[in-house]
Amino acid sequence: MKSLDASASLWLEKRGAAFALLLWFVLLWLFFDGFYFYDDIYYVRKAVELLQGKLHLHYLMDHRVGLYVPVAFFIALGGIHEWTALAYPVICVLLLCVLLWRYDSWGWVAVLFLITDYYVFYFAAKLYPDTVLMLWVSVVCMALERRSGGSKPALTMVGALFIAFLTKETVIWLLPALLWILAQDLLRRQHLLFWRYACLLGGVLLALYFGGSMGRAAVGCLSVVFLWGKLSLGDALLFRRGSTLFGRLL
Repeated sequence: MKSLDASASLWLEKRGAAFALLLWFVLLWLFFDGFYFYDDIYYVRKAVELLQGKLHLHYLMDHRVGLYVPVAFFIALGGIHEWTALAYPVICVLLLCVLLWRYDSWGWVAVLFLITDYYVFYFAAKLYPDTVLMLWVSVVCMALERRSGGSKPALTMVGALFIAFLTKETVIWLLPALLWILAQDLLRRQHLLFWRYACLLGGVLLALYFGGSMGRAAVGCLSVVFLWGKLSLGDALLFRRGSTLFGRLL
């Protein structure tokens, strides 16, 4: 009888958490106040440059292609306005909530802690790399916990790490923790297949990234892809002014 009561109580708590999450996204939409008018505008500029085939990598934020390439994709689909520019960080926060909720029996508690943080609420609908970084770092941690699976979690972890690195370079602060876990596994001779795949793929991706001409070639390929999208969808769709803000920018 007590176990039934506990199950019913847990079910009600999960229902309450689901309602809180839904309410959170409604409030996010109702109190949406547009751009922060700082770094976010710069990222929008880079997304537009990518679509126009004029992308140049000169400054630190120019290399955060993991942030503004998805933004360019949404702008290509829906034109230039606040909602297409901010769709990517909002989707990342939503995906993070879903991943946490489904990860384990305590996932709904983690979601409640996440959505009640002021900065998460404020930056969820801002074009900044931090909320996007939360998603990929969480994927890295989940893959690490399941590293007994061998190659699949290794590929997941390295892929998420690389996307996080392309989003914001500060993800390198995870490196000491990763090296510590690697050292522990080597001493205990466990999860070695996971680390072999992780080191191999990580080395390949780093070689591509720091390979100079290959890195520039990758950027060139991205430009070709989005230029093709421009021709396919038409200039009227790609570059229509969704607001007076972008009318001044372009």
